[in-house]
Amino acid sequence: MARNEEKAQSMLNRFVTMKESENKKPVQRRPYLASECRDLADADKWRHQIMREISRKVRREARRGAAEVVSVGAAKEVLFEEEERKEREREEEEKEREFVVHVPLPDEKEIEKMVLLKKKMELLREYASEDLVQQEKEAKAMLNIHR
Repeated sequence: MARNEEKAQSMLNRFVTMKESENKKPVQRRPYLASECRDLADADKWRHQIMREISRKVRREARRGAAEVVSVGAAKEVLFEEEERKEREREEEEKEREFVVHVPLPDEKEIEKMVLLKKKMELLREYASEDLVQQEKEAKAMLNIHR
């Protein structure tokens, strides 16, 4: 009896397989351009397929390049430390080159006096005659005023 059941199961399997093959669409190839895809479900299927392929390739490259990443990271760290050291040396050299002169700066009153004196001299040159300027100098000399 087991043989009859196996035959029946085999026939059923063949029938189901035949019906499935009739109902199946022909195997589709993924379109080269996204604009060629007209069905949203197909577009989503192709997108998932592409994402799987990309992630597979990325994992493969990550496994292959893990050692390279570590060595590149170490090299970057060494370069960074070297640049920091050079920057510190440059800053120290600049500090040594700095030259600071301590000069007394005039306060506001002194600045006002200088500005007034300059304006006065300009006005005298413009409006006063040479005789008047000469007389003023003589008067200051007699009074012992030096400005």
